[in-house]
Amino acid sequence: GYGDAVVVPSSTKMLIDEGNAMMSNHNCNKGVFSRSYHSVATVYTYDASGNLLDEKRSVCQGYAEAFQYLLRRVGIQSFIATGYSNSQPHAWNLVRIDGSYYHTDLTWDDASDKPFHAYFNLNDYYLTEDHTVYVTAYPMDECQTMDYNYFHVKQTALSDDEATDLDAVAEKIKNSGPVVSFLLTGNTSAEAFRTWFSKNSAAIMKKADLKGASVTGYSWLGRETMILLD
Repeated sequence: GYGDAVVVPSSTKMLIDEGNAMMSNHNCNKGVFSRSYHSVATVYTYDASGNLLDEKRSVCQGYAEAFQYLLRRVGIQSFIATGYSNSQPHAWNLVRIDGSYYHTDLTWDDASDKPFHAYFNLNDYYLTEDHTVYVTAYPMDECQTMDYNYFHVKQTALSDDEATDLDAVAEKIKNSGPVVSFLLTGNTSAEAFRTWFSKNSAAIMKKADLKGASVTGYSWLGRETMILLD
């Protein structure tokens, strides 16, 4: 592979070793993902080894190649998908977990100093809301499930009914730790949810037995809202 002929730095090797040690855990993909773009990938180049060895900046192809390198080194099957997003040519990853494929777009999830997960293990339905897959280049497997989607694993996906239910939201954040991210799965937008949460934050915090919270959001998919708990 393209990483075999280069000297891999100790930080990258450590990440790969940790990934291999996690392979018996179904959350291994999440573990590699959540640390990969903070610890390893990326320089303004389309060369995967450069992404792993140099400065921490990249275009989408570099993110996808660096992520694929890490996944393959720990035995997770991954392919690079191409198409369009935000009216621009774009690249991301198809990841195979337990026999099913998921879309993971590392570029759009690296939106700030805190990792977002709006594009972590999506099915075709959600991915194609703002991505167009270039299917004529090669046949691609369908992504039909959300079983290992970040928010489904964390149990912080919100239906339209739950998105305005004080008890449902309070229960989901009660044991979440200092940061909780929600994915709005229905017609309720992240912006509408943030407005509702801000108006009802005192009541939600009281039900969850917490002190307070601040709210931020995500600009691309429009479905993720991050809550920072005091």
